[in-house]
Amino acid sequence: MNHPLMVIAFTLLRRDGMTPEDGEAGILSFAALKVVRHRESEASFALAHRVYDRDQQQGPGVYAEMRALLSPGCLVIGEAPPEPAPLLEDNEVQRRCHDGMLIGLPMIGPEEPPNVSAMVLRGLDKRMAGVAVNHGIPLPGEDASTVQRARGLADRVQALWLTWLCTCCDYEEVEPLAAALGAWRRIEAARPLPF
Repeated sequence: MNHPLMVIAFTLLRRDGMTPEDGEAGILSFAALKVVRHRESEASFALAHRVYDRDQQQGPGVYAEMRALLSPGCLVIGEAPPEPAPLLEDNEVQRRCHDGMLIGLPMIGPEEPPNVSAMVLRGLDKRMAGVAVNHGIPLPGEDASTVQRARGLADRVQALWLTWLCTCCDYEEVEPLAAALGAWRRIEAARPLPF
């Protein structure tokens, strides 16, 4: 697969004890990485990272804020936990696909922008951890606190995109686009803090 002109990867952190059925009130934080490909081996990156206080949520809502990041023609990537995959009837496959979307990309629904494609990757924690280590991206451990996991979503979404890149894209694209992300990360790390 060739890397599309625009990919937006999302990672979500739900409040403790909350499930996808709790809707946007259950989301504590999200991070989104927008990757725009300019040439065969060049890309630009933009990161959005939000943390929500349940009592301070105002405005259009979490899902609307996430949908505002989508552009027509983009590929949207999300993640969901692993699930056993026995042989399934067609209606069960469709239900599980819907459940995966609800878990990984809950903001995509009837209001989906035109020509948006979506992909939810399941059960890639070990692979993502390996990709993150290989590219110098720190990820919180399994015993990390909720605050540490919320802070780590910006790195996690970058690791998610890299894992998708290494898993789904043509080999010739992986090295230059991964190097572009590494260069962007170094530039972002060198920026002075705003305070």
